[in-house]
Amino acid sequence: MEDKAIKPTYENFLADVPMQAKPWLDGKRKQLLDRGYREKVMAKTAGYTLSYASPATKRSFLNLLFQKGLLIFRIYLDHLAQYEEFLSQMPPAMIKMVEKSHICKQLAYGGGCSDSCVKGYDFMLQGERYQKCRYQCFEFPVNEESLPVLTALFEKELEKRDKQDAGQ
Repeated sequence: MEDKAIKPTYENFLADVPMQAKPWLDGKRKQLLDRGYREKVMAKTAGYTLSYASPATKRSFLNLLFQKGLLIFRIYLDHLAQYEEFLSQMPPAMIKMVEKSHICKQLAYGGGCSDSCVKGYDFMLQGERYQKCRYQCFEFPVNEESLPVLTALFEKELEKRDKQDAGQ
């Protein structure tokens, strides 16, 4: 990884991305940049982090980062209630990751997080109710099994955000 004094670029991030995921990532990046999403690349201890924020709300939509040598896709599903049923169709390994993610202390206990924390998700998955942390719930490694699901989640949320932004 390069010196943190040098502003990290998308190309820096992309250099660490597995070859088979690069065209997919380039496509998602183009979709977001064409819609005016703000791209930010940061150098972290574990590698580069790539983040996209909504032009309308300024809130994060998507983060890509490295954990334990894996490329991780973290999406913020502000419109989850409109496609909750889709979650039940995810591969079992991805469902297990959602189930094991941290609970949202604000939803479950009425407090306990910082004042700046945005509440997490309250949703149903395979007949079970979950109250999960916004910052870890929909965080998956990018691999052959997850790519179709990640693409679908990305497209569903982006479509809902486009409609919401057009209505503002």
